[in-house]
Amino acid sequence: PLGGIYTALRSTKADAVLFLACDMPFVTDTLMRTVLSRIGRDDNALFVRSAGKPGFPFVLRRETLPIVCQQIAQGRLSLGELSSGLRSKLFNPPARQRAQLRNVNTPEDWARAVRLFERRTG
Repeated sequence: PLGGIYTALRSTKADAVLFLACDMPFVTDTLMRTVLSRIGRDDNALFVRSAGKPGFPFVLRRETLPIVCQQIAQGRLSLGELSSGLRSKLFNPPARQRAQLRNVNTPEDWARAVRLFERRTG
């Protein structure tokens, strides 16, 4: 995902960008607002901790672009390496929001997600 991160940071006029994953359809506006509220003025980056490691969603300040470029040049392309290189802040969402971080990539994932959604909506 570093190519997309590079493009977003290079083209934005905003001070920071919130990055979401297309395979996480259950992320709500509440979780996005929570993530945005957790990045402090002095933080370059904030990653949500998912399955014990940095992942989506995350926020990067535009000023992190040189480090993103450096990571790409060095072939260090994982989000974990980017998070480490940026000395990012990690956020553990509350238990009630963790289910929103579920990835949906396969028909089996989709079926499981539908079952969970149906259970929650009655």
